[in-house]
Amino acid sequence: MAFFSQRTPNPQPTGQPPSARPRLLTLKWVLWFVVVAVIGVVAWIGISGAIAIKNIVATNNNDGAPAAVLHASLKPTDVQTEGDSRVNILLAGIGGPGHSGPDLSDTLEVYSIDPVNKTAAILSIPRDLYVPLPDGSHGRINVVNTLGSTYCRKTVCAAGVDQGGAAMEGAIGQLLGININYFVRINFSGFQQLVDSLNGIDLTVPTELRDPLYPCPDPSTAYCPIDIKAGVHHFDGVTALKYARSRETTSDFARAARQQLVIAAIRQKAQTAGVLANPAKITQVLNLLGRNARTDIQPSELSTLVGLLQGLNNSQTVTTVLDTSATGPLTSAVIGGADVLVPRLGLNDFTGVKLFVDAALKDPYILKEQATIAIVNASGKAATGLAVETQLKALGYNVISLTEGQTQLISTVTNAKAKPYTASLLQKRFAGSFVSATISQTTDIVVTVGSRYSTK
Repeated sequence: MAFFSQRTPNPQPTGQPPSARPRLLTLKWVLWFVVVAVIGVVAWIGISGAIAIKNIVATNNNDGAPAAVLHASLKPTDVQTEGDSRVNILLAGIGGPGHSGPDLSDTLEVYSIDPVNKTAAILSIPRDLYVPLPDGSHGRINVVNTLGSTYCRKTVCAAGVDQGGAAMEGAIGQLLGININYFVRINFSGFQQLVDSLNGIDLTVPTELRDPLYPCPDPSTAYCPIDIKAGVHHFDGVTALKYARSRETTSDFARAARQQLVIAAIRQKAQTAGVLANPAKITQVLNLLGRNARTDIQPSELSTLVGLLQGLNNSQTVTTVLDTSATGPLTSAVIGGADVLVPRLGLNDFTGVKLFVDAALKDPYILKEQATIAIVNASGKAATGLAVETQLKALGYNVISLTEGQTQLISTVTNAKAKPYTASLLQKRFAGSFVSATISQTTDIVVTVGSRYSTK
């Protein structure tokens, strides 16, 4: 997983753009293993199984994803805004006990599932993003997990929640402009103990790995060099963690490939050793994870989520990172002597960030219906028509034309064909009247933008 790359709890950022990393498969299979393990215990009647579940599963502060979303059975009128029909899971990696700053979330990823089209997207959030914090101050986004008690005092969290998880879901979701339905958080020890609980893993190393700068667990010793030869190996948890974390002498892409090999080996070992069919072994694993991992995915939702994960088309996965590239929404800054990342539009203006996220996590029903949309600008202002076209395209709408029309006060949405979800979303967005009429053969929906509409 990506957080295995952590070398210090919160190193000074360099100000350089974060790089996108192909981490989807590693994240997916760790999540898959935790979810399937919990399901196995749910199916086993026993006190130890119940305790294991209690140790790892916290109350969901926001009630998770609605059943209709999980089952892709929403009605057109149920979808209120673009993206409502996605399932968003925040994946956080922390150092854990024994590390300085053990609760800093130095890896934050939104793993977003499209239940309608059976695809997934992953959005990487840089740890140096400078944001408003739950305590009223400003700082790096990776400290939000440590401010759970402050967040819950202000928002009145439900009983039994993991306060750090609730803070990350609420605060980060608000900054990104999306609903975060669940979180999964795991530390180094959780991964290491997971491998050891399987009695190690077997892995074929394709290329020798040498890293003279690998950090030692004992802070009194700077480096513990790694030299892993190419060939077949049996790794214990310590070695597997080293193989997955090392990065100084290879690229991020090579490291990600190694992480995929490790997680694939974990999955293979779990299946071939019969772990997932052994309730006692599952309980042992969950007891280990219960001290090093936490989630608010509820047992009643796990079966559906496993089905979604197993049915995803990985070839259509989209990976995106909030960065400082020419098309990214962030820029570098120095605040209080520290290099950080801030929104390109201004310190506290996350409008551009939210638009970027909307474009990365497009609405499933818009993608499915692929309705052709014609915009008629009747606002009396040419700039409004251009802004609407840009905004709708960024959200994934299939805009095929923009023309000027006679000025009118109220926006209208004319739906000529069976594209009910897209039409319903557009009607809500423009707060306009709904018209059913015959229009061009090449156009499914006409949006007439009235002068009362504001793009802000």
